[in-house]
Amino acid sequence: MTGPRLFVIGDSFTVEPLNGEDKPYWIKQAADEIEQLSGEPVTISNASMMGSSQDWVSHHVQALYNGQITPNDYLVVALTHPNRFWYKQDRPDVTNPHLTDLDEFLSKEETRAVELFMRHIQRPLLDTIHLQNRLAYIAYQTRRQKLRRPVVIKCFEQQLGQCEFFPELNWANGVLMDNIQRPEFWDPDLDENAVYWQGIDPRYNHMCMTNHNILGPRLGQALHNDTTLDLVNGYIAGIVQPGSLDDPDWVKREINPYTVQWNIDNDRKYKSMTSWAVKMGIREPRFKNEAD
Repeated sequence: MTGPRLFVIGDSFTVEPLNGEDKPYWIKQAADEIEQLSGEPVTISNASMMGSSQDWVSHHVQALYNGQITPNDYLVVALTHPNRFWYKQDRPDVTNPHLTDLDEFLSKEETRAVELFMRHIQRPLLDTIHLQNRLAYIAYQTRRQKLRRPVVIKCFEQQLGQCEFFPELNWANGVLMDNIQRPEFWDPDLDENAVYWQGIDPRYNHMCMTNHNILGPRLGQALHNDTTLDLVNGYIAGIVQPGSLDDPDWVKREINPYTVQWNIDNDRKYKSMTSWAVKMGIREPRFKNEAD
């Protein structure tokens, strides 16, 4: 029996586990919940990419609405920050000005172009206008093709403008970063990569597995029942303590041991964790220790 598909498009908050791991990350748990509620098998089609921009979402939904998605399918759209930009055609994963090493992925000329674009062209108003246009297209196709309402999730806080009120979109309540990701730390105001991980965030989708186990079933219920996904209430805070990485059982239970070891093997703790945009003086520090 062929059941519905769960399409997912987003950034590192929704990307599948790396290295071929069969990990019950929150998207997998959402699909399992839909199966329990509907009695039908659910196939996941995840087009998320680490470091991608909202342009990546637009690129993929256009293909979806050209005969791929049906009224029986489900869709999750995870919105990364709108100030990311798809600078190079062949590097849709290099869009975030807060990468610590953005200039290592671009030529000197390209890096200079990004700097000038951010200093003189990009601004929040344009980010919001582009966001509204992207979401208007999704809302229009949802209505035209009589599809299930997609669950739209803010990975980062952003100004939504008019699209917040599009009835064709099922907006989640809250923000993944502000309501789940950062509260997992004992001090959410510190730079997580520099202070806690000393390198790349080893959590699956920037969240400990304890909160995956809460979020996943909730997402499945919101998709199946067309109800609001709650990102604000009932999640566990303070999971990550100063000595958590020294506890092998905690590491195995909550985060990705492979990434923890990668940070050690690559001496990430000795490299600067200050973002490229902050180093260039284009953006203000986001955390109280980032400018140190």
